[in-house]
Amino acid sequence: MEPSVSVVAPIEIMVWSPDHSLCVPELDHEAQFGYQLINNFHAAMLEGKGAELMVRDFLTYHRFGLDFRDHVDELMTLVDYRERREHLEEHHEIHRKFMEFAHRIERGETTLSIEFSLFLTHWVEKHITNADHRLARHLRLREGAAAVRRMFTKSRRQRTWRWKPCR
Repeated sequence: MEPSVSVVAPIEIMVWSPDHSLCVPELDHEAQFGYQLINNFHAAMLEGKGAELMVRDFLTYHRFGLDFRDHVDELMTLVDYRERREHLEEHHEIHRKFMEFAHRIERGETTLSIEFSLFLTHWVEKHITNADHRLARHLRLREGAAAVRRMFTKSRRQRTWRWKPCR
């Protein structure tokens, strides 16, 4: 009989913090969901099911990233964010990497789960502590709550954005 490995308590490798906030509850909620996806993937790896989950849910991870990028782009466009191009380039970087992983999965590579987890965790952490912090600072300092609130309510997509005060 083979010993089974079980995870008593999930280990979160990505932990959401108010310091990660973009001051827009909808975007923060989406980002928290992204953290949950990463943590679920990591837990599956610990149970020996990382490759299975990666193949099965890869498109969910990729679609989430594209949707989140589009929502952040909408925000940056609304506030005329001067670093928008550089910020989006970082999102394009992860999209390109996702496409590389997709091609490798299609070729039948099954040992990608650790590499994928490390890449994703490192990219998200680096992006949040750099690009997202600069964007949040721009929203807090340059725009002000009232101006951002007005812009969000007039969004091209008629999305009802809500501003929340940030530190």
